[in-house]
Amino acid sequence: MLYQDAAERERMYDVMSRLRVPYTLALAAFIVPAIFAIPVYGWVCELPLAVAVAVFAAAILRARRSRRHPERWIVGAYACASVMIMGTIALADGPKEYLFSLPIIATLGMSMVVGRRMAVLGSLVVSAMLVVTALLTARDTVTDLPPVLILPVTLIIISVLAAMATYESEFVSRSTAVVDPLTGLLNRVALQTRATELALHARTAGERVALIVVDLDHFKHVNDRYGHVVGDAVLAEVARRLRTEVGPRAAVYRFGGEEFVVLMSGATRASALAMAERLREAVRTDDIDDVAVTASFGVAAAAGSFTFEGLFARADAALYTAKAAGRDQVRVAPEDDAPALPERRAALPQQAPSEGWDVRLREATDGSWLMPNAIQRAHGVDALERIRRPSQINTVILGASLVLCGFWLTWWPLLPAGLAAGFWELVTRYMPRARRPEYGSFAGIAVVIAASGIALYVAQPVALYGLPMVSFAVLAGCAGFPRLGASLLALIAVITTVTVGLLGGAAELADNPAILALPLAYVVAFALIGWGMGRTTRGHRVAAITDPLTGALNRSALDARIPGLEQQGVDQPIGLLVADLDRFKEINDEHGHDTGDAVLREAAERIRGALRAFDSVYRVGGEEFVVLLTDSDAAGSADVAARVAAAFRSAPLAGVPVTVSIGVATAAAGDVFSYDALFARADTALYRAKQEGRDRVVSDDPVLVAS
Repeated sequence: MLYQDAAERERMYDVMSRLRVPYTLALAAFIVPAIFAIPVYGWVCELPLAVAVAVFAAAILRARRSRRHPERWIVGAYACASVMIMGTIALADGPKEYLFSLPIIATLGMSMVVGRRMAVLGSLVVSAMLVVTALLTARDTVTDLPPVLILPVTLIIISVLAAMATYESEFVSRSTAVVDPLTGLLNRVALQTRATELALHARTAGERVALIVVDLDHFKHVNDRYGHVVGDAVLAEVARRLRTEVGPRAAVYRFGGEEFVVLMSGATRASALAMAERLREAVRTDDIDDVAVTASFGVAAAAGSFTFEGLFARADAALYTAKAAGRDQVRVAPEDDAPALPERRAALPQQAPSEGWDVRLREATDGSWLMPNAIQRAHGVDALERIRRPSQINTVILGASLVLCGFWLTWWPLLPAGLAAGFWELVTRYMPRARRPEYGSFAGIAVVIAASGIALYVAQPVALYGLPMVSFAVLAGCAGFPRLGASLLALIAVITTVTVGLLGGAAELADNPAILALPLAYVVAFALIGWGMGRTTRGHRVAAITDPLTGALNRSALDARIPGLEQQGVDQPIGLLVADLDRFKEINDEHGHDTGDAVLREAAERIRGALRAFDSVYRVGGEEFVVLLTDSDAAGSADVAARVAAAFRSAPLAGVPVTVSIGVATAAAGDVFSYDALFARADTALYRAKQEGRDRVVSDDPVLVAS
């Protein structure tokens, strides 16, 4: 109902898990205003809030155990919280108009974990509930001064729109982080998430799960004979055939290199075997680029509690049985949990860490005190561009609200609001193209916060009623900046709120401190949730360009860098190394995937250790790496390649002797840079290195000899 598939549902759980600490701290921020409110409003009005917290905690636990539509429990909990908040307003003995902004707590929380339609619908429903509650419990106040209700309703709507922009930024970053850029299939990170979910369902509901491991036969020969361009085309077409045949009944993941995994929920051993046979026929049905392609399949199934490692080990053992029997076959693991061959467990790697690795990128060295590196800056620019449209809508909504309030107050607040809106429009339009966009965007958000305070002060006598309005820009602002920038924006909002409150009614604040404590709690809560969401998005952005197994940059990172090089031209020589581990398939076959993964991780470290600090290594395939060398001529590039090859010869990798073949090509200064042409030359040189006996460096420069 709320989500299209299990992946989107899993996203909700993951977001809530990642935001657990910010949410907890945000709720803790409301303890102070709750204490201050007791002498003025009475303790009875806080009982519904306690009920809402208890219901929400129970709903979270129930959702984790629910097999069908667990998201309904979460949304139901937010709906209950909204109703309880209305009860708090109704039971309050003091001036209720200062509490009209309370529903934003539940509405904002819901908008961070559901889609656009549900968020908009929720904000409209909650706004209608607030209007009804206000008219029933404080009719005289609302009738005499309607802005005390207009402003909270406006805050609910514009805050939800800002939250939706943050939601979409996180969703896009998450999507790119779990998709293999070559085949378009989900990757190991996505497989880890789905396997964890199915294991949970199997333990609680006894759900059946089947796993199919697919490995292309003699794929190494395809790369060696036809080149990596053809090899990539084969992988992409095989992925398409697998995905087409599987359809909506299961999910296909690229596990690594030429290996794929199909995960089927609710499938029996027999149905998984039938699916594997159909997949085998789909792979071998037609040649791909004049290359005959076949694959071997291993199948395993579980009914009830299982671990992914154990299920994969059984399927992997069956796969190697198929390989040993002549390939292009399907084999099924025995029904017991013992693997038929020595265990070849392939533990799923965690996502690359979101902190630390990105500082190694060449592009990440150009940081500032607001944005430490280019990845953080890219996230900030993306957040800035995504919030432009919602901010324009918010400007219209806020302007209409101020015009409406002007009939009872004054229209002077339109002046600072209009100036801030114009400045923000310039920021969102031109700052993304600036070299240091973070300064302009930070200034723009600070101006919006300060202008909202000025507008409230001008809008006497509702300055105190409208204090929560200062917080609306904090959420999206803190989502776009790391900890320092988010803290400074929150500080600016706190100072603005306190200043306007004291200037607008110090005497009222002395009698009712909750008038100021509640808006300050909003600022803190918005800042914490926004920063937490931004940190999650930045982590996905790093994962999207980082290979989760080796920590090297991936094909997406390479694809993102190539256009910049091609547009700028070559004002200095650029070297390209294409490195391929020799006989890596034999390592997997003889030692298992655990050892193969360990070899790949150590190989990436060996390559990195032989490079200069500002050079980048990219894992572009199973055992294939690409290195871009800036300001490096043919001789210099060949020297670097020789260091890489020597690093492999120096000691075994994960206890296995491994060598590497490297092809080298160089674009001279002043040339028109074409990555495809440069890669083709380096790939041809790599092919020569393989033909000449492997474990060597071959340059396409005729002056240089193989080493």
